[in-house]
Parts: sequence; structure tokens; C-alpha cells
Amino acid sequence: MISLFDNISFHQIKVLINIFNSLSELKYEFIKNCFQSDAQNYKETLDFLRGLKLVKVKDDIIILTDEFVKIIKEYNQNESIINHFILKKLINSKNIFTRDIFSYLNNFKIYNGLFEYTPTIKKRLKESAIRNLFIELGLIYYNRQNEKYEITDNYILDFINYIENRKMTLEELQFTLKKQGDLGKAAELEIIKYEKSRLKKKPQLLKCIEHTSKYDIMAGYDIKSCELEKNDFQTPKLRFIEVKAVSILDYRFNWSRNEIDKSKLYGMQYYLYLLPTIKGKRFDIKKLKIVRNPYINIFKNINKWARQEEKYSVWEKI
Repeated sequence: MISLFDNISFHQIKVLINIFNSLSELKYEFIKNCFQSDAQNYKETLDFLRGLKLVKVKDDIIILTDEFVKIIKEYNQNESIINHFILKKLINSKNIFTRDIFSYLNNFKIYNGLFEYTPTIKKRLKESAIRNLFIELGLIYYNRQNEKYEITDNYILDFINYIENRKMTLEELQFTLKKQGDLGKAAELEIIKYEKSRLKKKPQLLKCIEHTSKYDIMAGYDIKSCELEKNDFQTPKLRFIEVKAVSILDYRFNWSRNEIDKSKLYGMQYYLYLLPTIKGKRFDIKKLKIVRNPYINIFKNINKWARQEEKYSVWEKI
């Protein structure tokens, strides 16, 4: 049985992307000749990117989407970005691969704190193409000792986001919430380090830093800090910080009603610190996005930030 993933490898994808990045005009045949000097299966690799809706071919010219162009430029500085981007496109967007991906990843079930899968020999052969690509992308690891395939810790949160669209057991839900909570705590600790560094030139201000979420989860912010300048009464201006661990690709985050209300209340004193995750609990502090007064600059700024209602509070009218 022919698979959509036959003759596809991450190496081939990178070769093609490097060629895209080096040319101003993307002629189909010329790129084919360049590609074949370093890799095989040009048509299949290009068709794979077409299947992800990243490129199209018109009049013998390959046209890249604006999103793909942006990612390719980032790729020059951080190779892991393209890896994460392709993986997210595969599992988090509707495309021609969606059915096959769901059929395969739905086999992974939680057991002793791991999402794992033990296929039969027949299934191993049938699923080899999609499995090998996911291994290359870093989503899956083969544990030879247990003879099981496991979701790697590096991309466990991406997998968790993916399975939220399927039926979940209570154990999976509890595991999901714990992993998300662990990531949030790690992000908060990273920002506390960042705040200490920001205020280090005025060590007397370090006492302002408070890890609020450790004792008050309803405060509407995670960390209390302060500005370098003082107010009219010569006391430090407070800074209320809500930390969000986000994808480096789109800075997507969930924002509770309580947090939105507090951002409106505190106005210019309220900050969102959007901290991109790299893998597991590692963060890219250089790409930290700090948004002051996010109620105005994000919640009310519909031209730059998209939003989607995912939960509703419902009650009976009396």
C-alpha cells in the first residue's frame, strides 16, 4: 500500500528549503537540478510541501506562502525552528495528511507517565514511512529496551495539544494538566531570573520581586516586580506580570477572564511576558515578547492579534 509519506525525509525537506533560501526566482526545473545534486525524490518532497499548503506551482514557478517565507528567514538563525514548524503543520492543521496522522498517533496511549505504542510486526512495516518521518522530526523515540515507540519529552506538549481534539481518559487529562502546569512554573522561574537581571543595577529593588502565583493563583498575574523609575512619592512603581509559555511560531496563549480583567484594572502597570518554548522546558529568552498594557495592545488590538472564544460561562436567568 502506497503511503503519502513514502520517499519523504526531513533531510530532503531541509535541502529544498536551503535552495529556496538561496534564490530570488524559484524556477521548477532549475531547483530540481539543484536538489538532485544533494538529495533524491524532488517531486515527492515538493508535493509534500504542497500538501501542507506551504507552496504552489504556477507557470513553472514555485510560489511560497508568506508564512513559509517568514519561517525560512528565521531558519537561518535557528535550525530547530523549521523542525518545529513542519511538525506543527503536520499535526495542528487540516491538510491531506490529517487522516493518516490521526490514524497513527491515535495508537499512542498513556502508561506509567508515558505516551507509548507497541505495534505488531505487520503494522511496523505498514507504518514505517510516517513513523520514520516523526522520528526524524523528534516527535517519536524508539525504546529498544522495551521495544516500544514513545512520544519524546521534547515535544510532549505539542502532542498534548494534538490529543485535546480526541477523546481523553481521566489519566490522560490529569497527565496533560500536570505537564502544562509544570511548563508554566518553569516559565515563571525563568522570568524571575530575567527580572533579577533587569533590576540588578539597582539591587535595592530586588526585594520588589515576588512569585505571587505560588500562594495566590487568583491574583490574575504570576509575578510582582517593579519599574526602574520611581513615582512622585519616590517609591518604586509596581509591575504586575502574567507569564505565558508560548510557541515560537505564533506566540499563541490562553488568557483567562480573570487575567483579562486584571490587565484592564492595572492598565500600564500590567505586563504580559510571552516566553517562547524551544523543547521540553527550555526557553528562548532572546525571543521574549513583553507587552505592556495588554488589554489595549492585545485584547483590543484585533488588527494584530486574533482571538477565539473556547469556553463560555452559562447560567439560568432568574
